[in-house]
Amino acid sequence: MVLQTECFKEINDYELLYMIHQDDETALKMLLEKYDRYLWALVLEKWNRNWPGLDEQDVYMIARAKVVEACNNYNEAKGASFQTFM
Repeated sequence: MVLQTECFKEINDYELLYMIHQDDETALKMLLEKYDRYLWALVLEKWNRNWPGLDEQDVYMIARAKVVEACNNYNEAKGASFQTFM
C-alpha cells in the first residue's frame, strides 16, 4: 500500500512517533515511507559488494528494521531530532 506523501507534510516525526507508540500501524508505515529515499541513499552509499550473502535489498530491509528499533528507543528529551538519532 502506497500512502499519500502529502500526509507527511502535515504530520511531523514527533506526532508519528507518538502514534506509533499508541500501536498505530499506519503511522509506522507513514514513517517508513517518509524515510524510504533516505534509507535507499544510505544503502547505496554504504553497501559493500564484498558482504557475503547480502544484496542491496537485504541491507535495505535491515535498515528498515533499524528504523523500527529507533522508534522504540528514541528519547526526545536527549535533544536530537529523530532523523539524527536514527
